[in-house]
Amino acid sequence: MADKKHKQLPKGKTTGFHLVSIGTFSGLPLVKYIFDLFHSLGETHVVQCTMGNFHNYLQQANTHQTVLHFPTNKEFNSQGTSHKIKKYLKVFSNVLFDGSTRACYYTIDLFTLALLIFLKKVRVKRNAVIVYHQFELIEPQQLNRLDSFFLKYISKNLKQLNLAVFPEENRMNYFKSLVNTPDDTDYLLIPNSNDNDFGNTQQPGSGKTVVGHIGAVGLGHYIHSFMEAVKDLPQDQYDVLFIGSLQQEVIDLISGYNLTNVKLIGQIPHNELSSYYETIDIGVILYKDIGLNYRFCAPNKLYEYWSHGIPVVAHELPGLTSVFADPMEGKLVDMTEPSTIVQALMNQSVSVDNRKALNEMFKRKHHIAQYLELLKQRLQIEHE
Repeated sequence: MADKKHKQLPKGKTTGFHLVSIGTFSGLPLVKYIFDLFHSLGETHVVQCTMGNFHNYLQQANTHQTVLHFPTNKEFNSQGTSHKIKKYLKVFSNVLFDGSTRACYYTIDLFTLALLIFLKKVRVKRNAVIVYHQFELIEPQQLNRLDSFFLKYISKNLKQLNLAVFPEENRMNYFKSLVNTPDDTDYLLIPNSNDNDFGNTQQPGSGKTVVGHIGAVGLGHYIHSFMEAVKDLPQDQYDVLFIGSLQQEVIDLISGYNLTNVKLIGQIPHNELSSYYETIDIGVILYKDIGLNYRFCAPNKLYEYWSHGIPVVAHELPGLTSVFADPMEGKLVDMTEPSTIVQALMNQSVSVDNRKALNEMFKRKHHIAQYLELLKQRLQIEHE
């Protein structure tokens, strides 16, 4: 992107930063950093759904409009047609009547993006700066008719979009292949990174090497082969932690091994995970290549592991091979073979010095601050 002339943005000072979605920003740790950048530059206005099991960091905005509230992810994912219609109408009316013509609008969903592009095209928001940040990869064959319509409309009018942000290069290239990309469409890669700096501390443990998995696990992960590998690890030398929501079938599978060195912690709020990361020596990611979102994965936990000085063992997926560049960061292996998992775990060098070195590498290569500065430059933000 360095050799490309970036799109000229509307002249003049922005009247604020609007984070708008029919979904929720609260389950996306990276949005916290983007919100903080916007909030440091001007007024922030948030329109989103909220969920009871997510901490709503964006409540600090100058204004916060809750579109709909859901107790948990389960209710959000199973919402009916009436809820969806209410969401569309509330977001439409909020954006249409927010009184801003020169604001920066940041969104993560197709409906809101199509709406903003339409309003800009008909000059209701003629000087708006529109930023689309894709977290969930779009697979056309999985879209409903309405989202397919929105994607086609966006593709035909993409010149109204000022900046498209992606967490991983393959995802960006795939999106380009779906839409008619004008020469002046601007793209930016921002990995799902963070500003953690915990690599120099480690809680005292049992003296064993602790292998940890953070996040949800289902039967669509490499749980079978991983547990076969865990069975072959020396129990007096390794502890294995699962921290996150596990499908009942996964709990039953793990329990069936009857291993005393395997512990199920359950789901922990994201803002309370740091103390658990500090006990882990080796992180694992169990994604399988069962769809594009997994093939081109861009997991938050990868950068959280690295920021805490934790090397990672995972499958050889394109989304991971594109960012693994140093043996210190861990090893990508064939996770279908338990023996290769065992070898990778037992060969991984674990020490306080290595932990500190990996944390320092993270700060040089992946710290979120450098990407936020790129975002600020791309937006050419003028502010008081």
